[in-house]
Amino acid sequence: ARTNLARSKAAYDALRTTPPVGLPQVVQSDLITRLKGELAVTEAEYGEKSRLFKDDWPGMQTLKGKLEQGRARVEQETAAIARNVLLAAESDYRKAMEEYGNLDGLLRNQQGAAQDLKRDSVEFANLQGEATKKREMLGSLIARQNEMALSSRLKDLDKTSSNVRVVDTAKPPTAPFRPRTRLNLVLGLLLG
Repeated sequence: ARTNLARSKAAYDALRTTPPVGLPQVVQSDLITRLKGELAVTEAEYGEKSRLFKDDWPGMQTLKGKLEQGRARVEQETAAIARNVLLAAESDYRKAMEEYGNLDGLLRNQQGAAQDLKRDSVEFANLQGEATKKREMLGSLIARQNEMALSSRLKDLDKTSSNVRVVDTAKPPTAPFRPRTRLNLVLGLLLG
């Protein structure tokens, strides 16, 4: 866009300082070429007749008027072409300026967005690091809590429990276990 702007400005400045006759569009114009050709024919005719007739002769006055009209027409058409070329160059220059301004504004917006993105990415990295640290701390705290809970359960089990386990439920005996009076009587009789 800068190159286009510089090129358009250079072309516009060159066209403003160049005389209309020297513009390539004027030199290459078919209309100007035809008008100059007609003017040259009229000038040649005027030159031939000026040798024979004086300037006061009505035919010479007509040719002189025709010459002046031809020159005025060439100048008028040259000026019109030059004006159109200059207006087109000015339009291109203004369009290039607007395009450059728009692109420059977009570039500044994008640069601002890029700076915001960099700032946000740094902040995101900081927050992500902080979240990772907090996750690790939380994980270690949960592990420590689990250890503490397990340790307290084991202490509670040590206080309330022993190595005894119930294999079968106890049933009350139908007779006393000791003294065995029948066995003692039988043994006493035998031994006595």
